Amino acid sequence: MLPPYICHPLLQRFRLVRSHPSNWPKHLLLTLCPRSSGTSYLHAFENVFSKASFDSLPECKQWDHAIKLLPDSAPSTCKVYLLVPKEQNKLDTFLQENLDSGCICPFKSLMASLVFFIKKKDSSLQLVQNY
Repeated sequence: MLPPYICHPLLQRFRLVRSHPSNWPKHLLLTLCPRSSGTSYLHAFENVFSKASFDSLPECKQWDHAIKLLPDSAPSTCKVYLLVPKEQNKLDTFLQENLDSGCICPFKSLMASLVFFIKKKDSSLQLVQNY
């Protein structure tokens, strides 16, 4: 039986929907299983989950692409949800820090995904992206 907690420091803030471990991908099991849990074969792939490889994006390759919309098509309309100033400041800080560190890169798109915040137990805000 796998432990109900997350061992990998990069994933400690995420919550998991409990399901049977046989349904989980092997790369996820590595992050969830301590070395003593009998899954030593997964720890050969620890470099995939290293903090160093997480801190930057890979170099742009020739297969990077853009989705080109039809010239006469109109974007679909949707409601814009405004953030309160505290949330907007937190989002701006998150975006600037991650742009500066290279974890994210700017893009030009007419579409975006919803972001919102949930309050954590210590009353700080946790950014959530709804894809």
